[in-house]
Amino acid sequence: MRKFNKDVKPNEKKMYLTDTKISKAKEIWGDLYDYSKFEYKGTYFESTVICKEHGEFTIPPALHIKKMHPQGCPICSKINVKRNVEIQRKKTAKTTEQFIKQSKEKFDNQFDYSNTEYYNSNTKVRIKCNKCEEDYLVNPLQHLRFGCSKCNRTKSLKENLIRDYLKEKGVKYFWQYSFEDCVSKNKIPFDFYIPSMNTIIEYNGKHHYKYNAFLHNNDINKFYEQQERDNLKREFCDLNNIKLIEIAYDDNFFETMEAIFS
Repeated sequence: MRKFNKDVKPNEKKMYLTDTKISKAKEIWGDLYDYSKFEYKGTYFESTVICKEHGEFTIPPALHIKKMHPQGCPICSKINVKRNVEIQRKKTAKTTEQFIKQSKEKFDNQFDYSNTEYYNSNTKVRIKCNKCEEDYLVNPLQHLRFGCSKCNRTKSLKENLIRDYLKEKGVKYFWQYSFEDCVSKNKIPFDFYIPSMNTIIEYNGKHHYKYNAFLHNNDINKFYEQQERDNLKREFCDLNNIKLIEIAYDDNFFETMEAIFS
């Protein structure tokens, strides 16, 4: 940086610094802006810059000519953000088409992808299985590898019995339903939510009550986390006047279900 001796007049110093900042700005922005009204007052003091498309705006040099992510016209910036969002939307639409095409090549018409929006391999997509009529969220790669996680699911015989029972009764339900404000680390899913009855049915296997080294990955903390989630579900239902029915692994399934719908 240039050093000024005591004989240099303040105006000369100010003009020099103004010219220096303008030169630096033009290195970054080229001829995009007009600096005829720019006057350097200090690194963090706003100065006037003229956008050739949207007119004057004020900005401190510290932001306008910084090395990383310099800032310019705020209107141009908003337009660019909207443009980038639109570009990303088009890319997403194209990627969604590719994902659906890839899925149909493997599964033919087993699934309904009318509500599917693909973003990336880590973001779950909504898919409906035409075979079991389940509408659910699933990891895209998991879907492509295994198909319907419900039809192929072996987690719980009793959970499948609950599903079959509800279908036989003609009861509309949502499987693995989650509420926006029922959250632990992520939104907590409920096994079965029946909107018409404002009722939730939860099937709790033995691992909900006792530590299981295999199911809890040899980590006792996983068991405590399981119990914490279960308690959060109970508190949420209680606070929101939702009827919660918990069927334990050793309960009489048919007696419990008959009691619900009697």
